[in-house]
Amino acid sequence: MNLMQLVQTFNYDVLIAKFGRVKEFDRSIGKYKSWTFWTYVRRSQEIFGEFGSSIMRQVGSYKSFARKRAKEAIEYSYKHK
Repeated sequence: MNLMQLVQTFNYDVLIAKFGRVKEFDRSIGKYKSWTFWTYVRRSQEIFGEFGSSIMRQVGSYKSFARKRAKEAIEYSYKHK
């Protein structure tokens, strides 16, 4: 498989789901192991109240950032195999 095929067939949605939003997240449940970066950010926003809005602005482009970094990692790994 060549580099272009790897980049095109990589399942970015699975990566983002692993580290992104949890669909049915219930804060009251103490299952911290099921938390992701996104749930941590949402909880931080709630705790910090009005100061938390800046947290959400900082992570607003999380999906595009995650896709870009994954693509870079694939390219790097392919070139250095």
